[in-house]
Amino acid sequence: MAERKDSLFRAEESFFRFLERFSSVRKGEERPRLTELVRIVREFGIPADGVFVNTYLPGEGVIRFYARATDEREWPDTVDVKVTEESAALLRKGGRPQTLLVRDISEDPVTEAATRDLVPGIGSFVMQQLELGGRHVGIVAFWSRRPGAFTADNARFVSSLLLPLSTWASQICVRSLDIENERLKKALEGNERAAARALTANSPDLGEVAEKLLRAAPSGVTILIEGESGVGKEVVARAAVRMSPRRSGPFIAVNCGAIPENLLESELFGYERGAFTDARSRHIGYFEQADGGTLFLDEVGELPLLAQVKLLRAIQARSFTRVGGEKPIKVDVRIIAATNRDLASLVRDGRFREDLYYRLAVFPIRVPPLRERPRDLKSLALLFVRQFAKKYGVEGDPEVTADALQEAASYRWPGNVRELENAAERAVLQEGARVTRLVPDSPYVAVKEECPVPVSPAPRLSADSLSELTFEEMQRLYFRAVLGRTLGRISGPRGAARICGLNPNTLRSRLQKLGILKSAES
Repeated sequence: MAERKDSLFRAEESFFRFLERFSSVRKGEERPRLTELVRIVREFGIPADGVFVNTYLPGEGVIRFYARATDEREWPDTVDVKVTEESAALLRKGGRPQTLLVRDISEDPVTEAATRDLVPGIGSFVMQQLELGGRHVGIVAFWSRRPGAFTADNARFVSSLLLPLSTWASQICVRSLDIENERLKKALEGNERAAARALTANSPDLGEVAEKLLRAAPSGVTILIEGESGVGKEVVARAAVRMSPRRSGPFIAVNCGAIPENLLESELFGYERGAFTDARSRHIGYFEQADGGTLFLDEVGELPLLAQVKLLRAIQARSFTRVGGEKPIKVDVRIIAATNRDLASLVRDGRFREDLYYRLAVFPIRVPPLRERPRDLKSLALLFVRQFAKKYGVEGDPEVTADALQEAASYRWPGNVRELENAAERAVLQEGARVTRLVPDSPYVAVKEECPVPVSPAPRLSADSLSELTFEEMQRLYFRAVLGRTLGRISGPRGAARICGLNPNTLRSRLQKLGILKSAES
């Protein structure tokens, strides 16, 4: 008995020395190899040819091997082995002992299936479940190529080394997780850049927006996206999600202006059965649907003050209570908000809570309107024309003429990208693959741009009459004559601006100064 205790003491001492060297290795130094561990256990009568450390991850349906070694070779990489249906059923059943002695591997179909290709040639093994601080760490198994190699004494000896083995195995797992985290970090950085490239592929003028997203998206900070209607705020929000660690989580988009005020609370936070007359079953709200992911609050400036109070409370506490409920529900939700309104101005007017504004505007990003994005206009116009030509089976190579692009560049696009998309669809249906005009025949164009003056014949004047006119009067006559020829059209290939050699906006400005445009509006 004394001899056995002495052997155990020396074994523990050897293990702890190995552990100390394993865990305190400095950068640039070589970590002690696991082959050395196999040789250590042999010194104390354990007939091991190799060792492996693994754990079962039921959520992923795999057995993860953190380390494998023989007395001659080591495999330090982490490998996941898919669990068979039979093995999963046996593992769910439980009942496996803390120390498992298997005299022939065929007696344990779980280990046999998991190690068949990864650690071939196992005849028998002794396996110890490891715990540290009451937490399951995994298992360590010493194996032999020979069936029946291990005895009950060998199993008891391995069991008595639970603490040093568990400490050592936890170091293995932590090191493996560090390597995996570094790999995931590099992959995430690659995904972030890929998402930024995707955002600017057809919108090169959004480069500054993409750079801001690269800084903000991975951090989890609340983002407020500001911009006019139709500029693509939801596109930017989705790009932020693709750049973040929450890319695999749910993305719930909510248009705050489209929900009736009396339903806002129940839609955002859900309700319990019987909370009101029509509540016949429990309803899961948007916050709960977005748990583990991102909640996109579009047009957040439209929220009424009462809803703003409840939203602020949910953001601050990271919890909420369903309508008709009693228990608060904890959620892990990242908020991205968007608005086409000036929230700071609404705060000054008392129509938006100042504390909620500062909660949402932690990292504001402005998306410029289409009229400030000339490169995007050309790129998006061609993109939309190609998409709709393919959708409607239009033959020929999709094209947008230079004149159409020039006319589009002079138009203000009050509906931004959304309006351009609609205009491209209409143009493809009207003209086919070769689009010669994008600017829509909308009220904005028909009243203010296309027919700024009543069309009337230009008066015929003699040379003497002309000499009596002021330069301003001559300009007025000239522009009226040109507008008569173009039937009142200013922009486009058949517009007055092209005849006059002026930018359409410049021509409009001159017409206003001369009173021509004003006379048409009155």
